[in-house]
Amino acid sequence: MTSSDSGMNIRTEQPKVWGRTSARLPQPLRGIRPGWSISMVMALVFMAATILPSISWAGHGLKIVWVTFALWLIALFIEQKRSHPNLMVAIHQRMFELGMFACWCTVVILNTALGRGYVGEYHLLLMGTQAAFIIVELYYSSATDGRYKILILALIITIGIEVVRSLPFLLSSTSISRQIATGLMENEQVSALAAFGIGSYSLYTGLGITSVVQFGLALSQRGWLRYLLLASAIGCAVGVILSMFLAASLIMLMGWLLLMGVYVWQHPSRLRAMLTILLVASLLCITWSTQIVKTEQGMYLQEKYFEIIHHGTVSTSTAISNNDFDTRTEVYSISLNTIASFPVFGVGPSTGSRNPNYLKYVGGHSSWLDFLAEYGFFGFGFYLIYFAAVCYRVVRFSLRTNADPLFSAGRIIACLLFLFFGFINPIINQPVIIGLFYFSVVMGTGYIPVHLRNRLGIPHPGHQVNTTSVLQSVDRQPSRGSG
Repeated sequence: MTSSDSGMNIRTEQPKVWGRTSARLPQPLRGIRPGWSISMVMALVFMAATILPSISWAGHGLKIVWVTFALWLIALFIEQKRSHPNLMVAIHQRMFELGMFACWCTVVILNTALGRGYVGEYHLLLMGTQAAFIIVELYYSSATDGRYKILILALIITIGIEVVRSLPFLLSSTSISRQIATGLMENEQVSALAAFGIGSYSLYTGLGITSVVQFGLALSQRGWLRYLLLASAIGCAVGVILSMFLAASLIMLMGWLLLMGVYVWQHPSRLRAMLTILLVASLLCITWSTQIVKTEQGMYLQEKYFEIIHHGTVSTSTAISNNDFDTRTEVYSISLNTIASFPVFGVGPSTGSRNPNYLKYVGGHSSWLDFLAEYGFFGFGFYLIYFAAVCYRVVRFSLRTNADPLFSAGRIIACLLFLFFGFINPIINQPVIIGLFYFSVVMGTGYIPVHLRNRLGIPHPGHQVNTTSVLQSVDRQPSRGSG
């Protein structure tokens, strides 16, 4: 049975996923109509190829990312002759965002074509990769059948399995991730470690920023799905700590504390919620003091924490220290001086690899400062406006969504962490971090205008919708033809 409204056919069958009715599925799978398809599998492979070390290194980095993206497009073209009806609406709604990103792309292309800087080709590659992320995120965010929920869940669980698999190696080989990040290992060694799920700076930093989303999603669920997601979130948190990247550990702790505050505030029994948090915190403190504090990772983290408390900053890595820069403050000042000297157009692309401008005009340890030094306020201003518009959309969507409140709170907190972390570390030129941000924070935060949703009978892409009642209300409305 179908009903027509404005030329659209809406099926009244009970939605099914994996052969089960939607009403019997746990949150957040309720209200989802499609099951797995080839294009969804390829979308998950594309996301995993971007993030997971075992796939990205085996596929030679971004090469496998572009191959899987092309396969996703082919699968999408084969499966359906036309896009779902909300895609063009979503594109029209995001014209300002997409326009700012297009202006940013033009700036990067012009800088590369004019030979400004030294790494323009690499920035072009990063820009194209982020454009692929935007296309995938836009497609699934504009779908109203909840496909993005399945993809986020599958991606989080897949990442959790990868990180948990690597924990024994992180425990047995101390500071191994930092050695990968500093370039002290040959590519063959890095590939061998990646096969066991061991990543570098970008993986654990991205997990540190987005783990609050995993944790919020887990707390929003019930039953077996909650425990599965909690295990994945805790495994990722342990991996971030054992990776010995101090900033990632601190940013993750900050996010979890903020989310716990939201959890206590919205819990029906605040006293019970506080007691639960105190119990978990006590168990973590006991585990730290008895098991972790005596390991090399624990001693390293303690040393860095005390360094921040006593000196207000941390020393730079060995590679930077060899250039006579002892603290991050000195490295940040390089970019600040360049911004003051070249405020409009900057000095051209200079981050991402060693070049004459690196540590001379660009410090390389703060995305917001570095890219301002490279492209100036006129060039990088387009990306700043674009990023502000994306964060505004995420916050607006999360505040207006009643379903999964802790998941929504986790998204807002992740945006704040991403913004803050960009001042102290590089993130924009790290595809893994950008990919995690798009696929776990931004995806699914699309808005379709209320009058258009009511006219077409389209459910809101983040809300729990009673499909039967929606269809009955549409049936009661007189047909207005094609208009």
